[in-house]
Amino acid sequence: MRQVHPGGLWQERETTPWETLVILQLSNARNTNDLPAFRRWLDDEPWVLQPSFIHVQAGLIMPACYMKDREAFIVTLLERDPALLHAEPPPPSSSIVQALSYGNAHLVPLLTRIWPLPDDLPHAAGTGNAAAVARWFDAAGRPALGSLARQYPGSDPQFKADDLGWGPVTTQQVLDIALAWAVLNRHFEIAAFLLQHGADINTNWGTHEPASILHEAAIQGNEEAARFLVDHGADLDKQDYRYHSNAEGWARYGAHDEGMAELLAAARRSRGNPSAP
Repeated sequence: MRQVHPGGLWQERETTPWETLVILQLSNARNTNDLPAFRRWLDDEPWVLQPSFIHVQAGLIMPACYMKDREAFIVTLLERDPALLHAEPPPPSSSIVQALSYGNAHLVPLLTRIWPLPDDLPHAAGTGNAAAVARWFDAAGRPALGSLARQYPGSDPQFKADDLGWGPVTTQQVLDIALAWAVLNRHFEIAAFLLQHGADINTNWGTHEPASILHEAAIQGNEEAARFLVDHGADLDKQDYRYHSNAEGWARYGAHDEGMAELLAAARRSRGNPSAP
């Protein structure tokens, strides 16, 4: 029978116990940041690079897009010329979305060797393309997005609007995701432009469930992004959907990042609010 390989994608063929073990070892090496082991498994088991295992190759890449400091694993895989590089069309993947959502836009040039970069406002904002961002606004500064079905998230069948409590795609959602990706990838001039043109700094957005851009900056340890959001008036008391915690709580109890938690606590004190988790 078909088995699920690490990374959450279904295999297109049956896998033997040995193949499953090798895929697990590769995933574990990536997860534990053991690059020598990752290289060794790829070199010892080159069948992983064959067309029959394209979905495994994609599955090895995708988690590396939301983890910290995993670029070398993507480079190592692509250096071995996996069949994924030549797939027409490539298998569906959220790798670019994950990279932009977790502040890893530097991975996009690697990922676009496989998957094309969508031509829309959020991807332009997340990759820091100011000229492309400006193209999505008319002379009066109003959004001119065209068909929302061609803008992320409307263009992505893998996007689960229910996870954020969102309904059908709206112009506001497109603006807000563009803002989130610009902020988390430190494209602050673009982020300021989007705020001036209708994006909501306190939008109900998160990588998994409703929270805020500030929550994500806090748990990702993205101090520059957090400072930008605080300086531009982000709500420091906004609570997430599941834990009813503000961004300071995410930093302190989710990421165990006392530096980030204190930054947010100090911001709350400067606004005349007591510090609280």
